[in-house]
Amino acid sequence: MDGSGRAALRRGAVAGLFLALGLGAGAASGTDNASFVSYSGVPTMMEPGDSKTVTVRMLNTGTSTWRTSTVVETDDTTRTTTRTSYGLNPIGDDVWGISRVVASGGVAPNSPYDFPFTITAPTAPGSYTLRWRMARRTIVVERPVIPAKQGEGFGAFAPIVTIVVKKTPKPPPDTAPSFGKQTVAPQEWLVGKAFTPLTLPEATGGNGELSYSLTRCLPGGVSRSGRRISGRPNGQSSSRCTWTVTDSDANTAGSDSDKLSFSITVKQAAFVVSPKSLDLHEDANKPNHSGTFTVRLDGKPLSTVTVSLAGWDDKVVTVEPESLTFSPAKFREARTVKVTAKDDLDASNDTTAVSLSGRGGGYDGITSSVAVNVTDDDERGVIVNPTVLPIEEGDTEQFTVRLKTQPTGAVTTTISVTLPSATAQVTLGATSLDFTPNTWDEPKPVKVTADEDTDTDNGTVTVTAEARGADYKGRSA
Repeated sequence: MDGSGRAALRRGAVAGLFLALGLGAGAASGTDNASFVSYSGVPTMMEPGDSKTVTVRMLNTGTSTWRTSTVVETDDTTRTTTRTSYGLNPIGDDVWGISRVVASGGVAPNSPYDFPFTITAPTAPGSYTLRWRMARRTIVVERPVIPAKQGEGFGAFAPIVTIVVKKTPKPPPDTAPSFGKQTVAPQEWLVGKAFTPLTLPEATGGNGELSYSLTRCLPGGVSRSGRRISGRPNGQSSSRCTWTVTDSDANTAGSDSDKLSFSITVKQAAFVVSPKSLDLHEDANKPNHSGTFTVRLDGKPLSTVTVSLAGWDDKVVTVEPESLTFSPAKFREARTVKVTAKDDLDASNDTTAVSLSGRGGGYDGITSSVAVNVTDDDERGVIVNPTVLPIEEGDTEQFTVRLKTQPTGAVTTTISVTLPSATAQVTLGATSLDFTPNTWDEPKPVKVTADEDTDTDNGTVTVTAEARGADYKGRSA
């Protein structure tokens, strides 16, 4: 230290890091003092390596003016430069990337001054302090020797501020809720039947609480609770539904919702039968000797449905198969039923019906039918055997009579003789025969006796058998 009280610094020391601010020529006039006014922009938390702009307001409570001063003195051997500056010195953790903030211009007594500066957080997480105090700094530079004297801080300390430096996880990017690849299958329900409750899909994604809504599309008797739909539809209907999810976060930059659409169809349980009637023929050589009809369900069943076929006259037709099965997955697939006419003994056209009845899956008690008309291939008539009967005069022979087809009731056959000339005479052993549905095909004998005459001529007579009764109306042979 020289006689003026200035400490000597070696050439190249750090004195040149400070800007020159001072008090007039050489030394400050008046008393230095300061008080803290406020902090502005000081964060309580910072990310490692982040920078923030901070302002400290101090009040000049002394009698000296804070201003820049530079004095230069030169003689033959030396050159002296005195620089005085006022500034804000950091106190505490030296980690913020700044060592001193210098005031610029003049700050008169009782005047406030804002010191803006940028702090950079350290890279290591932790709690660090920040505090400031005013200081006057005087630097004296002489050649060839470099002496220096630095002033100390003055006035009130700024309050200690603690800043927490830590790495905070970044919030996830804003995403919209989505049902993804989920779908809702078309719903098909039966009137008056409780269906298996439907649980609507749940969405994923979004940054807030998800809420759901459904358009007004549910049929009467059906309700929704949350994502669950249940009930018993009370009438046929058809509707289209939209199931919407909405994210409740504040983001409005994009779509914060997603939608699914599905249909609801309510039908009455019923059989769809086609055709409703069949016209068949007894003759196996006819193309319509057999026929088919199809059956399917009109509404989706709750479970497997068995359709039983019954009621037809097995003397008239055969039916196969005698039962049909429908699953909920394949209820629309039509099943084929084959009906074949049977060759009977009568000559009457027949009518019968195939009745259908359901069981299970909500189809209990559901019925339908198919009418079947059969055209008979037989013809009513009387069979006489033989049709030519030689007989000598005075002899007796016989022929037989039966019906060609089974009658629907009792039939009487009348036997008569037509005489072409007076020379031929015969006597019949019976003039009427009775047949029933059980004896129609039993040949009944009729004796014929040729009368003797006085001539030598041959004679011919015609014997006629005519049947009447039931479905026979004057059939003869």
